[in-house]
Amino acid sequence: VLIYLSKQPWFYAFMTRYEAERWLASQPPGTFLAHLHGDRTGAVAFEFVKNDSSIGSMDVMCLFPEPGFQFRARDGSMHA
Repeated sequence: VLIYLSKQPWFYAFMTRYEAERWLASQPPGTFLAHLHGDRTGAVAFEFVKNDSSIGSMDVMCLFPEPGFQFRARDGSMHA
């Protein structure tokens, strides 16, 4: 998965959430990027510009040992 992600133009492996938000602040709604989550091993964080120009965030985590993923929004809500 990381090999695939590393080849994508929207993936910035070692960018922090702060750096992502700072860069996205000057981008139009719908712009997004992904980076490795700084606090959760194996998780990828997606940062994006919402329609109201605020910045949203969603973490994607692999579920082990079961196959699957868990999605967590910045507000703490979870989706499996």
